[in-house]
Amino acid sequence: MELGPCRIPDANGTKYFNEAWNSKANVFFVDQPIGVGYSYADYGEFVVSCTMVLRKAQGTSEDAAADIAAFVAIFFENFSKFKGRAFHMAGESYGGRYIPLFASAVYDQNARLIEAGITPINLTSAIIGNGWTDGPSMVLSYYDMVCTAASVPAFADIASCVHLKQLVGSYSTQAN
Repeated sequence: MELGPCRIPDANGTKYFNEAWNSKANVFFVDQPIGVGYSYADYGEFVVSCTMVLRKAQGTSEDAAADIAAFVAIFFENFSKFKGRAFHMAGESYGGRYIPLFASAVYDQNARLIEAGITPINLTSAIIGNGWTDGPSMVLSYYDMVCTAASVPAFADIASCVHLKQLVGSYSTQAN
């Protein structure tokens, strides 16, 4: 990965990589909720948020956003040497759904932090790479992306493209 200070060029170990992101920035990762990304629970634990308890409901992306905003505030309050620094939130894939919610929760929380006499979070940007943002629109574009020269030469075989065109057509009909 481009983020860390090391590369693993072969089976003999690691090699220092001085152009990694963490040479210019402080980086931390939060996989939320348990079970996404590299996160796991040893004994099948399930984390229940305060909003879930109040609503007696399953967790939602909005619940996760409230938890992330609380975590970020607690992090900066406990690691004060980072207070006030530019804070960038980034995600990929389902981060297309999470990051806007998380950034909004952090931003909205700033007014409450100021009222409480706590330094607000210097949310500087929200970054989404290859994000899942609008499922129906994205699914309908798969055929164009892999079977036509929409952006790059087609790379799927003809049989796969015929099958994909049929699937997209039936999905499009059902969606309308």
